[in-house]
Amino acid sequence: LAFCDTPGVVEQQFVRDLGSARRQLAKAAWGAAADSDIVVFVVDASRGEKHWETCATLATQLLASRRSSPTSKPDATLLALNKVDKARPRAAVLDVSQYLVDTVPNFEDSFHLGRPFFISAFNGKGVDELTGALMALARPGEFLAPNDNPGALEDLRDLCVEHIWEKLLHRLHQELPYQCEIENEEWKELPNGDISVMEVIRVERN
Repeated sequence: LAFCDTPGVVEQQFVRDLGSARRQLAKAAWGAAADSDIVVFVVDASRGEKHWETCATLATQLLASRRSSPTSKPDATLLALNKVDKARPRAAVLDVSQYLVDTVPNFEDSFHLGRPFFISAFNGKGVDELTGALMALARPGEFLAPNDNPGALEDLRDLCVEHIWEKLLHRLHQELPYQCEIENEEWKELPNGDISVMEVIRVERN
């Protein structure tokens, strides 16, 4: 499976009001949501009713976007209620589910299996079932990397940049990592076989 992990989508009517960088991210997220073979729409099940309302609006817009795309499969949109381990009281997870079923038009015909997947990324609950659904729906395609080792990066500089991105994603928030530019300033191979690397990271905001 090749994953495209988008920034959080914003309701389409508000995209034009965003700053230019954030607007570009939002448009890219909506484009990926429309064109991907499979979409997993993830809702934080531990949050309150205001969040449910926003998610219901986004889900309705997402489904409409998927229906209008010539490349998407109608039954390949999945709903995942995440953080079920944090929901209090436990029955709140069922309340979220019922609210979305009642609010999103044609819910049962629009989402795969006509129901949400209840998952916890923290403890792994329900993840196997979600993975199985993704594998069952996946289409065969071309490998995006050498098929003898899909994780391989031929250029050590690319590997270095990937490690830096990983650290940025852990340490920076508010979508800052997506707006960073990484530029190599020095790459020196040392006599003992080590490599001395100096990278400049440019960030748009403080």
